[in-house]
Amino acid sequence: MGRSPGKRSASRQALVILAALWGLLLSVTGHSAQEDHNSKMPPIYIACAANFFVPLKQLVADYKARHAPEANILISSGSSGSLYRQIKFGSPHQLFLSADRFFPQQLEREQLVLTDSRQTYAIGQLVFWQPGLKLESLDELTSLQSPLAIANPKTAPYGQAAREVLNRLAPNKSWQLITGTSIAQTHQFISSGNVPAGFTSRSLIPASTSAVLEVPSEWHQPLIQQMVLTRKAKDQPQATQLFAYLSSPDARTIIKAHGYLLPEKPALKEAQQPL
Repeated sequence: MGRSPGKRSASRQALVILAALWGLLLSVTGHSAQEDHNSKMPPIYIACAANFFVPLKQLVADYKARHAPEANILISSGSSGSLYRQIKFGSPHQLFLSADRFFPQQLEREQLVLTDSRQTYAIGQLVFWQPGLKLESLDELTSLQSPLAIANPKTAPYGQAAREVLNRLAPNKSWQLITGTSIAQTHQFISSGNVPAGFTSRSLIPASTSAVLEVPSEWHQPLIQQMVLTRKAKDQPQATQLFAYLSSPDARTIIKAHGYLLPEKPALKEAQQPL
């Protein structure tokens, strides 16, 4: 007798998950071969929220120059929600740098991170950007007729913050929204001109850009960006060393230069002491 439709559906779902994980592994392996083909050290896999990809590349370069020239460090970037799901279903990532604290907390509750590793590494800033034109006030958004770009509120913390701002401005307005899968894709929509304006991360815009309107931090839940060591980092001293570097004075200088606010003191969750 053949399997029931329910069993076939469950099997197909399992195959889809396995295929997605296999694709992720192939993607990361390809990245390794391209950038670190001469390295003999075990790879360090980092899952990084899209808003922090550019700063992280500089941080990795600085870390390697100062501490571990032969380090084999591989970065996967995307929305925090999608990266969370990848880790939950067994991706090889040892470090997770989220754009919020919700997804690291979820992994912590699911016992998928090393004890007391969760900590804040940066505080993001949401901005409204309309290239070539700067609004005097966010209140002017309510009269705009053109579409706005925001990241997906369900998976991207910057998108959720943008949604909160729009609800504050006009809770009953039917906004014309173009949704990006991550803040990086949303930013690309705006910078390319495909969408005339929208909400993005201050860190993605050059400091010299003038057509930027900062969103008051009290208009949305704070973008407290946290990182964790996943259970894949257990017995991996190279991953632990890199994780510690990310809260060092050298790293904090780089993070601040990219438009982020810093926590008052880089501290472990609960225990108020440095790594």
